[in-house]
Amino acid sequence: QLHQRQPQLHSWVLLAGAACFPLGTLLWLVTGGFDAALGFWIDFLVLTIAGERLELSRLMRPAPGARRGFVAIAGLVVSGAALWPVHAQAGQAVTGTALCLLGFWLLRHDIARRTARAVGLTGFIGRTLLIGHVWLLVSGVLMTGWSLALAPGLRDAALHAVLLGFVMSMVFAHAPIIFPVLLGVAMRHHAGAWVPVALLNVSLLLRVAADLVGHAGLRAAGTAGNAVALGVFVLSTVAAIALGR
Repeated sequence: QLHQRQPQLHSWVLLAGAACFPLGTLLWLVTGGFDAALGFWIDFLVLTIAGERLELSRLMRPAPGARRGFVAIAGLVVSGAALWPVHAQAGQAVTGTALCLLGFWLLRHDIARRTARAVGLTGFIGRTLLIGHVWLLVSGVLMTGWSLALAPGLRDAALHAVLLGFVMSMVFAHAPIIFPVLLGVAMRHHAGAWVPVALLNVSLLLRVAADLVGHAGLRAAGTAGNAVALGVFVLSTVAAIALGR
């Protein structure tokens, strides 16, 4: 409906992202293989976020060539997912390359580059978004390594880099904007909002390092740290609502 009122590229990207979720689920049902659906499920989250960031990137006035580059990268993202159930290693390699390119694109053209210099809530959102974009780039590198079977733990590292590092960073960054609208409550930004961000990044770095060297103990510690970070995020959000009152 929005696209019919005002046709825009980001609307197509959001629609493509939404379509990826049922596509992945159908693949899972038809093949019975969980990994066959992973590419499309990842695309659902990545394209939904990227489409929203593409919309806001208009404030940076990217050149037409940059927008064409985004379209090419989005096409590569979907191509990797489509290839995944046919040839898993090739799908992982294409998806990994696409995630790397998308991470570079967002770091270059996202308005978070400007807002990260601000203070208070605006700066918090901008810097957290940039951290997420770095994780997206890293996840692409790890996924490419997974396709080449360079280390046994690269599957875990790649999936958690994109689904925790990138996606949850987006959740942490947007929560102060989205929650007040959804919950109908006021929220006040506070310095404690950085605690779950720091915990998530430190524990995820530990987890990825443990995956690369095959250290089960460190991986368990990183996994526990991931869970604690999500719990602290909930507490931080409750505190922001209490301060808003």
